[in-house]
Amino acid sequence: MKDYAAIAFAQDPEKWKSATRYQGMGRPDQDGRFKMTLPPGDYFIVAVDRVEPSRTSDPEFLDQMKMKATAVTIREGDARTIDLKINSGS
Repeated sequence: MKDYAAIAFAQDPEKWKSATRYQGMGRPDQDGRFKMTLPPGDYFIVAVDRVEPSRTSDPEFLDQMKMKATAVTIREGDARTIDLKINSGS
């Protein structure tokens, strides 16, 4: 499946209050991969079949998504590859 969105967001709920550099959303390239640039930190990342961009900074939505997400730590200079299963964005 190549039509999905990947959402990354800080594990710290205090950083969910508005769109910040600790959140990212990406769409896949031709190979079904996506790229995001995030500062070092602890994140959740989840792939969803659909999502409205405005929901990516909604604390209720992010709280629901963290249960389906993969936890990842990004360190300075990291380039990571993470395999994700696509979840429902609703």
